Amino acid sequence: MCPFSAQRTAQFDALIHSIMEAGQAAGLAAAVTDRQGHILFEKYYGLRDAEKNLPIDGDTIFGVASITKSFTALSILQLAEKGLLHLEDPISRYIPEYADPDPGEPVRIWHLLCHSGGFYPQKRILMQDVARELGFDPARDGDYAFDPAIEDRGTRLVARRMTAQTDRIDLPGRAMSYFNDGFALLSHIIYQVSGERSFADYVKTHICAPLGMTRSSSEFLAPARDPNAAAIYVKGPEGRTTSDNLDNAFVLNGGGAMKSTLHDMTRYVAMYLGEGQFAGGSRVAAASSVREMIKPRQTNGYGSYYGFGLMVTPCGGYTLVRHGGSLPGVSSHMAWSYEKELGVVILCNTEGVAVSAAAEALMRLAVGEDPEICLPAYDDRPWDDALLASACGRYASDEGAGFAIEAENGRPVVVEEGRRSPLMTIGSRYAVRRGPFGDVNFELLSDETRGVYAMRQGSRIVKKVQ
Repeated sequence: MCPFSAQRTAQFDALIHSIMEAGQAAGLAAAVTDRQGHILFEKYYGLRDAEKNLPIDGDTIFGVASITKSFTALSILQLAEKGLLHLEDPISRYIPEYADPDPGEPVRIWHLLCHSGGFYPQKRILMQDVARELGFDPARDGDYAFDPAIEDRGTRLVARRMTAQTDRIDLPGRAMSYFNDGFALLSHIIYQVSGERSFADYVKTHICAPLGMTRSSSEFLAPARDPNAAAIYVKGPEGRTTSDNLDNAFVLNGGGAMKSTLHDMTRYVAMYLGEGQFAGGSRVAAASSVREMIKPRQTNGYGSYYGFGLMVTPCGGYTLVRHGGSLPGVSSHMAWSYEKELGVVILCNTEGVAVSAAAEALMRLAVGEDPEICLPAYDDRPWDDALLASACGRYASDEGAGFAIEAENGRPVVVEEGRRSPLMTIGSRYAVRRGPFGDVNFELLSDETRGVYAMRQGSRIVKKVQ
């Protein structure tokens, strides 16, 4: 059967419509590419602007949010190839405002690339707040992404806050917890050592231009003004409303500032399938650098690993390299399989949409499998009374995450934003919360000194506070 048969494509369409309905999504773009950069499947759902009834096409600009982290990691590996930095370098060598609590165990560049500096997640330091403090005027001063005063002030604020976090998860390199501040500082290191006037210039010159990604950048003003930019939709008590791409934007751009299009992103994914080279053209990175990025460096929950700016997860009988992104008005996901020599991209202009599930379904469609969602099967392994009691309590993060674990009929229940959801216990420290489009993984973290001191929820480690 043709992988894109009418029957299976109709199944995929129905799934996308259900995902969009559940997430109140305005518009979504989906594509499959092969290693040569040929687009094998491309389809658009909904609208780029619901109020103006404007359609989506392959050149519509979307935010990609944390997919930016792969651009940052690739930039660091490029600079390492040139000998301008080394992955073992302590970050304090480039950012003196950051001081390691233990100079014998410094936070190194590679630690930040795989979120293993030992830091708990922090609340964002926002671009607009720092710009306002500095008296920045975009009408006078241009784009936020190019301003050296914002760059300098943001770096100092982030570095000092990291220094002040003395209650760490663990020593550097011991545990992975998703940490936006780390990629913020990596983008400053790129700016500092590359000789470019900004991180935005570096990425445009050394990644986007060689790949022909002519409509991609980490700027803020030009993408918003583009006549073919997607409107940005956020969800609140009164339903879906519009916003802008400065909403919740981090002060430094390496963690989530990229904007791109479906056609540009397929070129980016095809480059990874070609291990640093797009369709026989100029090489963006050495194959060895791409291989370094996709090595499993840290466990990232049950069966998942994090490399350098990329995740590695099992998917049926093959492996997916992937990353997603979420910001106000952004839900994005890219994934590829070296075994299948195929990659997928999903871009959506609404926050909180299950695009990870959409990407997995599209990959199944592309390899000739049923695209319907198939949640993993787990053995039920109940926690004993002592383990359950130690897990119960309140967990909170400076970044904003907060939940409680309670016992109910001898089973753990997660209480979050007033909702109670049962957890399926699948190991001595693992549990999952099942959802219609995918699972959220939980993992208890403990040691002999602290007992249960935190819990992983998804990719983030959240501290136990009560």
